Amino acid sequence: KVFNTLDGHGLKKLAASGVTLAIITGRNTPMVAKRAADLGIAHVIQGREDKGVALADLAQQLGIAASETGYAGDDEPDVSALDWAQLSFAPANAHDCAKAAADHITERRGGEGAVREICDAILTQRSPA
Repeated sequence: KVFNTLDGHGLKKLAASGVTLAIITGRNTPMVAKRAADLGIAHVIQGREDKGVALADLAQQLGIAASETGYAGDDEPDVSALDWAQLSFAPANAHDCAKAAADHITERRGGEGAVREICDAILTQRSPA
């Protein structure tokens, strides 16, 4: 996994704006847990390939409707979550199936600031005009 410092700052800004953040990953590694802890992300779901189900379950636990969710993913295991969420993103270097399921495709590649691009887009939309 590659983490970009721009991404981390964007995630912190998003959380500070009141957005609940979560990580859902098919892997199960201490590195993901550490990165989430460093960013203050309390909801970390590891070892799940059924990401759409995991996202729906988490949203239900938190009392968040599908219409209030967003998801970013880059490959086939993400497609069900990209479809389930109201707002979905795929990075420029995502697999074609994820791009087809996403509402928006970033200009930046994953690991190269795509998450920051997503955070900035959401923050811009949330800001009062």
